[in-house]
Amino acid sequence: MTRLVKRGTANPERMAESFWEEAVRNQLSAYSIKVEHGGSDPVWCFERFGMTCTLVERFQEPKRHIWIAGEHEDSYDPDFYIYNDVIITAPDGSVAIYGYPVDIFPPTDFHTATLVGDIRDPEAIYIIGRLGYHGDRFPGTTPIYRLGLPDLMISEITVRGEEPSWLHNHSALYLPRSSSIAVWGGNLVDVDDQLVPNHQPWLFDLVSSTWSKINELDLRRL
Repeated sequence: MTRLVKRGTANPERMAESFWEEAVRNQLSAYSIKVEHGGSDPVWCFERFGMTCTLVERFQEPKRHIWIAGEHEDSYDPDFYIYNDVIITAPDGSVAIYGYPVDIFPPTDFHTATLVGDIRDPEAIYIIGRLGYHGDRFPGTTPIYRLGLPDLMISEITVRGEEPSWLHNHSALYLPRSSSIAVWGGNLVDVDDQLVPNHQPWLFDLVSSTWSKINELDLRRL
């Protein structure tokens, strides 16, 4: 049993850490864990910023919430840590935590998690954008990952053409009729690593893996 943070080594790896699971059930913060158990190293916690929560309901299965990644504290804090995990919680109190290698799923925060497929038989969650660590940001590109359901394997999506750039803290909506995801708002990171508002709405085509710009009027009609 460990209280410390660590990455996964498979795609995915079930992280069967009883302490982590209790931290999820009891909504424990890193501060409360350190007060009770001591220690100065970053501890694993469920109290995060920029984490997403997606409700998934598969046919003849109980509803589950899928929590993806997020960060703890701010970059100047010694406990600062960006997660790259997937946590599944169920109404019966069960918790399953899955980790990934960073070359499969990088540390991710302030992204969107968009459920794609039939509402009773979803096929995947698309993870779009992130802020990430300084030095791991690439203006001009927009990271997109696909979390398969139910196998929980994560794969990076290779896109074509112009991209929104390093997008985070935005909004996204699945459009089943056009098999696309609309994205708008949020912030971008420029070449000087400065945050600037994103004023351009975009549409990501899930079939062709291409982005296209849309105007505000189009966005209102979607």
